[in-house]
Amino acid sequence: MNASLLALLLACGKDDRSPTDSAADDSAADDSATDTGPTGAPCPDGLSDPAISTTTGCVTGLVDEVQERFLGVPYAAPPVGALRFLPPAPITPWDTPLSATEVGPICVQHVDSSLTENKKGEGDEDCLTLNILRPAEATGPLPILFFTHGGGYATGSGSQTTYLNDPNLPDQAIVITHNYRLGPLGFLAHPALSAAQAEGVSGNMGLLDTIMALRWVFENAEALGGDPSQLLIFGESAGGLTTCALLMAPEAQGLFSAAIVQSAPCLGVSEPLRGGDADQGEGWGESFAEALGCDVNDPVACLQAAPLEDILTHGQATVLIGEGKRYAPVLDGVRLPLDGALSLRDSLSVPVTLGANHDEGTVFVLGLGVTTETIYAATVRSLLRGSGADADKILAAYPSADYGGSPEAAFAALYGDAVFVCPTLFMAEALAPTHTIRGYHFLAAPAAVGSLGAFHGLELSYVFGTGFVDASPKDATLAEDMQDAWTALASGEAAVGDAGPWSPLGEGWARWDRTSSDLGPHPKAALCEVWAEEGFNPW
Repeated sequence: MNASLLALLLACGKDDRSPTDSAADDSAADDSATDTGPTGAPCPDGLSDPAISTTTGCVTGLVDEVQERFLGVPYAAPPVGALRFLPPAPITPWDTPLSATEVGPICVQHVDSSLTENKKGEGDEDCLTLNILRPAEATGPLPILFFTHGGGYATGSGSQTTYLNDPNLPDQAIVITHNYRLGPLGFLAHPALSAAQAEGVSGNMGLLDTIMALRWVFENAEALGGDPSQLLIFGESAGGLTTCALLMAPEAQGLFSAAIVQSAPCLGVSEPLRGGDADQGEGWGESFAEALGCDVNDPVACLQAAPLEDILTHGQATVLIGEGKRYAPVLDGVRLPLDGALSLRDSLSVPVTLGANHDEGTVFVLGLGVTTETIYAATVRSLLRGSGADADKILAAYPSADYGGSPEAAFAALYGDAVFVCPTLFMAEALAPTHTIRGYHFLAAPAAVGSLGAFHGLELSYVFGTGFVDASPKDATLAEDMQDAWTALASGEAAVGDAGPWSPLGEGWARWDRTSSDLGPHPKAALCEVWAEEGFNPW
């Protein structure tokens, strides 16, 4: 098993287990990214509410002393009926002001989630909306931060409380969150669906949703009060994988100036549309259609007419550590290159920041029962079977004695490093010699999180300025420093707290912590070298 396959098996599919240098490339102003469709009516004079005249019509929102909010703004036609399982279609512009004071429906959730407190089946198919937050009294064009949520492509939304519950991030930038289709509704591939499209491919509907939302933001950047040459894309976990996909996708080029990939191994975008096993791409789509009773003469019509409850019954992603099926972007040679993230060695054209959290694995191993040394060793050997790796060498690098005598804690560290931390380090170091790459390692762990440590997704509370930032002055300071850095990365001139400029990777990794943040060697470089020696670095 190579590194990309291990990432495919393990990465980013269990978000539901989680608690809670340069300016833009000239291509960012590419004329091909400008609007070509019909436009809606501008805002009339005399509106008392904050208002924006967008390409699709006037939207009015909410305002307080700090921020203006425009919530639930539709960016695509409802993907229902004859548009189900197909790429997003442009929305029909509106002629009268649209009240954007409430978030739109979340997309249909395909698993139960402790992360979002959503249940399987909640949500709506008509869910393609975005949320705009900006400072109430801004002067001059602002950076734009376009965020894609995580959730294993099966759960989550752009309106989760972590992103919209009075965040501090929009105090100095325009922050955009959005919904995209999840599960089979967002990522089902099938030969008949491919044949129904001019490009001859299928399966990336949720990714194309995000690209359409991003294009809407780019086309409306100046109307929003933003600077289209400072448009940063960022995402966490599955949203980080989408950010990786945006870096690869030809249709997204020219729409952003920089990117941040949080806790997502870009090599995890690795499923082929065709030529893989039966649990990938079109092969899995055929199995899904058969289970749904749609192995008929017109499977497209059958899939589009299928009751939602049947899609939920047969389409739940079954992602377990080391096995299972999942819905995610596919490499089709059209929307995404066949060699996936490895294509970025030659095609990357914007500054990119890559990072992970120190204790990525803790929330993924809860309840797995890795309670003894025997179970620990057996679990690792099972995961590594067929990879050619020396399991004894890997186990020796993560002895339970180094983790308080706990096999579960040792396995959590091993898992987090294998899936998130080391693939991030490998990619960053491979691209750094020829591209503008920054790296970070997040170590902050408030006492309230206990043994979970700096777990998967914890950094989001600091980046957005919600949740743990109120725990202590140390947390508030760290949150402010990270918000300043994330905003500044839109133009490439960031700092690491009081440690000084956030230089490209040759000067070290940004190590974000509650006590002190600095630039220096990666804290897990030696452990990652063990994985590299065992063949897990394909770069």
